[in-house]
Amino acid sequence: MEDLPAGLDPRVTLQRLHAFVLTAEKRSPKEAADAMKMTASAIRQHLATLDDVYGRPLLQKGEGGSWEATEFGKKVLPAAQRAVHQWAQITRIGSTTVVVEFLPQHAYFVSPVAAHLRDHMEIKLAPLSEHDRDRSRFEEAVVGRVADGVSDLVVGLPPKSMAKLEKTPLYTSRLVAMIPRDEPRDHLTLHEVAQRRLLLPPAAARSRELLDKALDQVLKETGTPHPIPVVEAYGTKVLVTLGEDEHGTVIVPSDVAYPFAQGERLGGPISAGFKWVPLRDQTGKELTQQVFATTRPQPSEDVTKIIDGLKEKVAELKLDVRPE
Repeated sequence: MEDLPAGLDPRVTLQRLHAFVLTAEKRSPKEAADAMKMTASAIRQHLATLDDVYGRPLLQKGEGGSWEATEFGKKVLPAAQRAVHQWAQITRIGSTTVVVEFLPQHAYFVSPVAAHLRDHMEIKLAPLSEHDRDRSRFEEAVVGRVADGVSDLVVGLPPKSMAKLEKTPLYTSRLVAMIPRDEPRDHLTLHEVAQRRLLLPPAAARSRELLDKALDQVLKETGTPHPIPVVEAYGTKVLVTLGEDEHGTVIVPSDVAYPFAQGERLGGPISAGFKWVPLRDQTGKELTQQVFATTRPQPSEDVTKIIDGLKEKVAELKLDVRPE
């Protein structure tokens, strides 16, 4: 048996690397602590130990209080992620549990499918954080876990860099705006959007990228400046609450807006005074994006059953703005 390399520091444990990886991915010791079922103080102690080992910090507080990897931390992070993923792979050997990851806005259709199937298979639901809507974070951390076998299925953005993964389209959503119900219109043009006070997800979110790109294209023809949102937040509850109090116009994808529509789970009495209308560009085309279920190639029968269940629920809720 080959000896382990000399000079290994026993303080660099998988648990501490896991704490570093989760804090870097979630940008919060508190969220990392919640995921690891530890206290935020314990997470900070793990990070301090790693800083001591390397003689320099791996993480630092950025703007807005979020934690970000330092330049040195960015060099360590990919190797730490691989180590943690391999560790998770080893612990899952022989397991029949299907691990399903999903973005927060997809809980309302993922949850009932899992509840329906849980008597037939072992399912572990692993909800992601709002910050995982950041395209780069989703690609590197979340989709990477599917590729490494840490999870079996993820609902959300399509993977770009991992061509070997299997992508199953679930539905197409469109960008919609929340406006007072008494406004006599059934859509907003991008020129009208540019004249409004806006409540939007942060720039790294896919829907925001879609909106910004479309606005840049239409506004450069008129020289109109690009609108700056009055509030940015990943939490749709926050945006909708501010929109109801007339701080601005909320713009999010239609599947995200669905639970806040009148009569649905998250819509309260105030929501009855608002409606959600699509955005259209200068040609009258709606701004749309697709949602996928991503797995490894040739998924198991249980994973396939979950995907089939998701398709049925999506059809039942009529989430697809382009039904076949």
